[in-house]
Amino acid sequence: MFISTHDLFLLRELELRRRDYKNVSVRFIGLHEGDVGVKLEQGDSIDDVGEVVSLEENADQSNRYLSMDWQE
Repeated sequence: MFISTHDLFLLRELELRRRDYKNVSVRFIGLHEGDVGVKLEQGDSIDDVGEVVSLEENADQSNRYLSMDWQE
């Protein structure tokens, strides 16, 4: 099965499930802009694929949402 996503919730859930089911083979693949074309990184965990921009953007949005002044 191949799943492609930018969804933070799904990425985190896949990582949690990978840790729960150690006997299931999982590969994470990251595509990044390289000097000449696209660079591919892969590994057994999300930490192996370099920076995932959508994770950073989603976390930033969550922080901004949580720090909103709800009195406005």
